[in-house]
Amino acid sequence: MSAALGRGMRPALLSALMTLALAGCGSPGFSRLGAFQLHFASLGSAVAQASFDYDSQRMGCQSLGDDVSAVANGSPAIIVRGGADSARFGATGCLFPALQFTRPLLVSESIFLIADAGPDQLTVQVDGAGSRLTGAPLVTPGEVIHVGQRIQLKLGAGFERVQWPAFGGVYLEGQGGPTTVDLAPPSAGGVLDVQLPSTLPPGEQHVLVNLEVTPTFTLCDGPTRGCRWDSSLVLQATMDVPFQVQP
Repeated sequence: MSAALGRGMRPALLSALMTLALAGCGSPGFSRLGAFQLHFASLGSAVAQASFDYDSQRMGCQSLGDDVSAVANGSPAIIVRGGADSARFGATGCLFPALQFTRPLLVSESIFLIADAGPDQLTVQVDGAGSRLTGAPLVTPGEVIHVGQRIQLKLGAGFERVQWPAFGGVYLEGQGGPTTVDLAPPSAGGVLDVQLPSTLPPGEQHVLVNLEVTPTFTLCDGPTRGCRWDSSLVLQATMDVPFQVQP
């Protein structure tokens, strides 16, 4: 290749590289991100996030436009538009766009997310992403629960979605931390056996269990590479069942 030819190719090459770096910047909707995956994760006991996982090395740092709107279970989601994030990563880092929203209250409830941008729409439903599991003591009318008694709890909808730990806690309202008790998984009908400690005084007691939830996608329409929940961050829920105990 002659030096003149090489010099003549440099502007064309530079132009091609700049076109690639800016690819999608002016594109409407979500297409500016190229191929992307919606990556769901928990941000705590009450909040979750769906981030747009795209190829930032190929596309450069991209951000969502002003035409983006999103609702989760009928409530507006917080929109993180994304872009270059020099504050944390220096000039080469990107902050991926994301949608943040409140998790459902109950384990049996779903997240229904709709996001619009220009001509594009995303529709996602995630089942089993709630933060609480309900339960109630199985007692007959007038039956009294005593300290040290073995009781049964009837679990609410969604109990089959959680992973049960080997232990939980029983504690007296206003009296320090819980006393650890062993747990076996509930029955197929959703009944959990709990041995109440004999060392706790009578009063309003609680059975407290921290649970791990496994959500599932029943709808993922729009993301070019689909949807996934980040399995490296445990999605937690709690069960807190209060009841009165007598001596």
